Amino acid sequence: MAKKAKRASKRPETHLVENFKKLEVSSQAVLLLELGKLYEKAKTTRLGLLKAEMDEITGSKKKGVKKTRVKPAAKYRSKKDKKLTWSGRGSTPRWMKEEMKALKLKPDAFLLKNPK
Repeated sequence: MAKKAKRASKRPETHLVENFKKLEVSSQAVLLLELGKLYEKAKTTRLGLLKAEMDEITGSKKKGVKKTRVKPAAKYRSKKDKKLTWSGRGSTPRWMKEEMKALKLKPDAFLLKNPK
């Protein structure tokens, strides 16, 4: 009776570990590579399912709708080259710095009267 109780308490993975120990090192390496691939595939599948479930719960993902950003309107224009514009976001462009220094102007001098 004591032997049956001992067998029942063994974890199901134990026989796999025992068989793995019996293999040659080269066979163990191949098996580990294959198990790694299977694990990554299962993990990716599970992650996809969890993300889909989270999106369903939160309602954050709407299929087929892609949001695009609108390019910011220009607020400043070059005095020398009218093609050069700047939205006022980010660092001051090189052309503006050079013109401010050469013409001794302030940034307000480049402001567009009615930006679009």
